[in-house]
Amino acid sequence: MYINNEKTDWNKYYSERKENNSKIVLAITKTTRRITDNLILNFIKKYKNNINSIIELGGADSCFYNSFRYFIPNSTYTVIDNCKVGVDIFNTKYKNDKTVAIEQDILNENIDEKLKSDLVFSAGLIEHFDINGTSTMIKKHFDYCNDNGLVLITFPTPTLLYRILRKFAEIIGIWKFPDERPLKKEEVINECKKYGSIEKIKLNFIIGLTQYIILIKK
Repeated sequence: MYINNEKTDWNKYYSERKENNSKIVLAITKTTRRITDNLILNFIKKYKNNINSIIELGGADSCFYNSFRYFIPNSTYTVIDNCKVGVDIFNTKYKNDKTVAIEQDILNENIDEKLKSDLVFSAGLIEHFDINGTSTMIKKHFDYCNDNGLVLITFPTPTLLYRILRKFAEIIGIWKFPDERPLKKEEVINECKKYGSIEKIKLNFIIGLTQYIILIKK
């Protein structure tokens, strides 16, 4: 189920995102992101004083930057993504001495040791690969993470609610992620346990397209 050789066109996605004139879609997206924002920040609340650097993997034109910048204002913030359009949009809006987006193929390129951070997170990244690719991408989070640092990952999971809403979105032609492979919790947990200890996990069902949020200490 959900096996598709077609890849998500992220350059097209970020190019068209600003031009999306559907007020309903924009309102729903804004609401679900606010919910996810709050959950993520609550996950790391008790650790915030120890977070001086943040890496967002696969963020491109990040939906979460402003929330993190407000929540932990003095941290450095680095986005790493291979989507040139999204990276360029982010750097145009936010680039400064503490903030930058870098165009890089996370899956296939070696990490830059100078970028290693206290918190490494991704939202909606690891599900866009086959089983081996997902395993490698999870490991990359820990490769970029400092010792005793934190890794936070969100990923969709194939509940009945997810399947119904995705099918409806596909039918009406607004689904943009053909290679999204909703993941079972066990697949992700088993990989994360290779590199750290699970601190917290929660199913975010309020947003409809159900997602797990998992926090791991390296």
